[in-house]
Amino acid sequence: MLVTVMVCAGLWCGGGTAAAQDIDWQSDSTLQCAKTHWAEIKNDVDPLLPTAPLILSSDQQTKLNSLLNGAKVMPSQPSDDWLRALPDAVPTELLDQIAGKIIRSCLAES
Repeated sequence: MLVTVMVCAGLWCGGGTAAAQDIDWQSDSTLQCAKTHWAEIKNDVDPLLPTAPLILSSDQQTKLNSLLNGAKVMPSQPSDDWLRALPDAVPTELLDQIAGKIIRSCLAES
């Protein structure tokens, strides 16, 4: 239980929002926003990666490990293909909790 509370405090869990469906994580505009604001997203995600095995299914964790290619942090400059594969490894509800505010703000400016 303590682990769950600590992980939830780290933003890896919690109730998803309806806004999660508002972001098309495969769209070109979302990918462009992610790349434009990647340093911010990476800064938020990297400290959370050690908790990923506590939250992700084994299949998701395997996919994430494959994407990270053995690294313990997100890539500095992800490719479009890498970003398109991310929602297969990390559920969109988690993507929304971690990066949704940044992406929605960017999309609103477009």
